[in-house]
Amino acid sequence: MKFALFYEIPVPRPWEPDSELRAYRNTLEQAIAGDRYGWHAFWTVEHHFLQEYSHCSNPEVLYGAIAARTERIRLGYGVRLMPKPYNHPVRTAESVAVLDLLSGGRVDLGTGRCRAGACSRSPGRSRTRRCGAPPRATRAMRRWATSVSACARSP
Repeated sequence: MKFALFYEIPVPRPWEPDSELRAYRNTLEQAIAGDRYGWHAFWTVEHHFLQEYSHCSNPEVLYGAIAARTERIRLGYGVRLMPKPYNHPVRTAESVAVLDLLSGGRVDLGTGRCRAGACSRSPGRSRTRRCGAPPRATRAMRRWATSVSACARSP
């Protein structure tokens, strides 16, 4: 049996000037402890525009900090939001590839679209445009990764 840590990174009210920093430091400390005690993986989700529920709008920055301080624990994108305007498929593939390289191959990627609530309320977009089709984005990532691999193998 494998055990993993899963984080939303809540920041409850009342907010103080260092509330956000404390939440991230606690999360980082727990990920390091998870690695030390043999937990299998550390996962977070990506959310935007939420007040108290989940303050993890840029997980790869957190994963980079965790990767630099750990040796074995896997790093998992619980859901990487793939439709625009959040994350372009090629930029996602690049970020995941660099993180995987620097972490020694410890990255797991899960993709998806935003939920119907606050996350999907990006300015100036209809729900249809905001919450596009992740399968298209995932196919674009695969095409990009395949072409990069082919270029890397070329003499």
